[in-house]
Amino acid sequence: MNAAIELFRSPLSGTSPDFAVIGIGVLSTLLFFAMGIFYFRKTESYFADLS
Repeated sequence: MNAAIELFRSPLSGTSPDFAVIGIGVLSTLLFFAMGIFYFRKTESYFADLS
């Protein structure tokens, strides 16, 4: 969340964003996304189909 706030705030304040914070945010987002996809694929067959 800090990376999104940093990217929104930088043009308004006229400063350059901290790219280390943005990189950490992007990498953690991709890691959690990959873990979620892996977990979903693993447990997909156990979900109830309600439609």
